[in-house]
Amino acid sequence: MKKSSKTKSSLIKPDVEVVESVEAELYKRVRSYIAKARTKVYAVANKEMVAAYWNVGRGAPRKAWLN
Repeated sequence: MKKSSKTKSSLIKPDVEVVESVEAELYKRVRSYIAKARTKVYAVANKEMVAAYWNVGRGAPRKAWLN
């Protein structure tokens, strides 16, 4: 019977390159989620600001705009 060339400690420790690759992929996914959420927040905030300005303009007396 041939002995395995891997030692017990190498079976327990994860490969550094694999761990770094997994961490890098996780980091990219988290950044992507945050970027998408940020874009949605900007869009909602912009929509609400446009609505607020519209309502302010609509509610202002016409005479105030003409003078």
